[in-house]
Amino acid sequence: MSLWTNKDHRTEFDDADSLAYDSDGGRLKPWLVGAVIPFFIVLYGVTCLSSDETDISGPDGRVVAYGTAATGLVVAFIALGLFLHFHFFWRLRERLEPYAERLKLVSLIVFLGGFLFAIFHRLGLF
Repeated sequence: MSLWTNKDHRTEFDDADSLAYDSDGGRLKPWLVGAVIPFFIVLYGVTCLSSDETDISGPDGRVVAYGTAATGLVVAFIALGLFLHFHFFWRLRERLEPYAERLKLVSLIVFLGGFLFAIFHRLGLF
């Protein structure tokens, strides 16, 4: 492999593209990535919903959203947790698998709606 080629290295786009396909894993992955992590994401969203304040930390610092913009971001957080749950937990369960794809699509639409609402509200467009 050459220094100038990225043939064998995965990028963030490769990881995002893999969410469109079936998930795989043994006994631990559905419970860890499909139940525990989404539980904490949804729990954080519900906690922020009750306080009407959302905190987002990034490499440039901390951003706090209040009011309606925070509600939009909280809806996006909860939808993200549900998307992970449907992808990594429901897709690996034979009985739940037929519903997982539709629910992933619904949670993705809700995520985009909440996220875009928060951005447009913060910019003063709503």
